[in-house]
Amino acid sequence: MLTFRANISRGDYVYAFIAGLILVLAFAPFAWRPVAWLSPAIFFWLNLKPMMRGQRMRMAWVYGIGAFAGGIHWIYVSIHYFGGANSLVAALMVFLFVLLVALTLMLFGLLAGYFPHQSKWLKLLVVFPAIWGVTEWFRSWFLTGFPWMQLGHTQVDTWLSGYIPVIGSLGASWIVALGSGALVLLFVGSVWERVAAIAVVLLSTGGGYFLTTHHWTQPVDDEIYVSMVQGNIAQADKWVPELRGQHIQKYLDMTAEHMENSHLIIWPETAIPDSFQRSMDDVILPLQKIMKDLGNQLLVGGFHYDEQTKKTYNAVMSIGETREIYGKRHLVPFSEYTPFLEHLRWLENFVRLPYDNVSKWEGK
Repeated sequence: MLTFRANISRGDYVYAFIAGLILVLAFAPFAWRPVAWLSPAIFFWLNLKPMMRGQRMRMAWVYGIGAFAGGIHWIYVSIHYFGGANSLVAALMVFLFVLLVALTLMLFGLLAGYFPHQSKWLKLLVVFPAIWGVTEWFRSWFLTGFPWMQLGHTQVDTWLSGYIPVIGSLGASWIVALGSGALVLLFVGSVWERVAAIAVVLLSTGGGYFLTTHHWTQPVDDEIYVSMVQGNIAQADKWVPELRGQHIQKYLDMTAEHMENSHLIIWPETAIPDSFQRSMDDVILPLQKIMKDLGNQLLVGGFHYDEQTKKTYNAVMSIGETREIYGKRHLVPFSEYTPFLEHLRWLENFVRLPYDNVSKWEGK
């Protein structure tokens, strides 16, 4: 059996953490797009070192801790201000959640550990970018899905955005990871490997630019006019039962201003702070009659309770000639659902926990 001596130090773990931490700079509001290439490039460079699979998994976990500590710290606001937890408890819960989500990056270390002896160019241009894509795909559905901090999301205003209509955000993430591998190869590869790296960068960016020149949608029939109304209701007031009628009336008044000249009117998420079923008589049916008479459509956010499954969904209802419902698939942790809620009831001494989680939508 082939063996090799691990050649990593504590400093390498520090580099991995810092590389992950700077990834947030590639996203809005910073939008330093080159960091989306640089951060994984440092991580890939560290993974070129010989190490045991367990060390590689820990390296990936540390990188993930840095990335998510920088990218999802805002959950603290949800827990502290809306969950009622004190600052210390909220910070601790965010820290534990970061550790949990970062575990998904260990999949990178696990899979990369199966390719310890491949050449540098094969690792950097094939293995690592492919495994990065698999890791992001896994995170997109694990625990209802956590598709934030995807590399593809950083490229919406660059040439690489041309790939998104063709291969999606995950595909764009793979393209960025491919560029990260090429960036490392420019520094550590042979002459011909550096030429290959330059070719990869030119072809990937050039291909993206070419795709941005293509129009993927075409106008059909006449123009439609869309209005979006936003009540800007304070979160502290939104869920007070006594204020429900007042909030809905505000949206009805704002909607009335656009009914005559808009084909589609959109209310925000959970604009109705109640279930659609309980709001049927006083809100939905009257609105449907108006929309049918005008021939228009209204999208309303609220909660849908399924009598058969006994589950509640954060959903949107289309109100017009008919009514249709579509629920949210990717839920916000500690806001729409609390992971392992049944095991965390003891935390109710410190933070308001929901009676039950909102469920992930499984319908069409």
